[in-house]
Amino acid sequence: MSVSVLIRNRPPVIGEIELDAALTESHDYMSRVTQYPVEDGSIMSDHIQNQPVKLSIEGFVTNNPIRTTAAAGASPTVDAARNAGVGTRAIGAFNALMALRDAREPVTIVTKLKSYPTMALESLNVPKNARTGDALRFTSVWVEIRKVTSETVFTEDLAVSDSGAKAGISDQASSQRDAGKQNTPETAPANRSWLASIAGSFGG
Repeated sequence: MSVSVLIRNRPPVIGEIELDAALTESHDYMSRVTQYPVEDGSIMSDHIQNQPVKLSIEGFVTNNPIRTTAAAGASPTVDAARNAGVGTRAIGAFNALMALRDAREPVTIVTKLKSYPTMALESLNVPKNARTGDALRFTSVWVEIRKVTSETVFTEDLAVSDSGAKAGISDQASSQRDAGKQNTPETAPANRSWLASIAGSFGG
């Protein structure tokens, strides 16, 4: 498909980077399906796990886009370098892509099919040859970051139970210490008299 055909449709927007054209888009929806037999009557969805969405975009940014900024919508990040007089629009787009990579934060990508709010950059390839000239042509792969919400629950019953368990352990340890400190019983009087008589006979 030629670039001129794709330019008629609004190209993807990556964060604040609006492309002049998308040469290709690939939306990959993969699921992990169990390889083992499934018991009759079981919940089938438990054996099929959806994987994060993967999006591949081959984008194109020129220094002189065909569409005007007013018609295409503002693209401050891409135009920042050119407006500041420190580079071209293509260089501004490249620097913006590198900033996304260095930030390691998910971004929103808007395509003709769907908007993806939490996409992380997995790979970025920027070839340069005579055909691209001063324009920026790149291939990027994005992976969906899925978020979950964790919740910590603490109840008074749990606190009391925990305290009681600790108290029980403390009482048991105290009983063991007291048992170790018991005094040895004194020798009975009858035993002392018997020993004294034996000692007297040797002494005599």
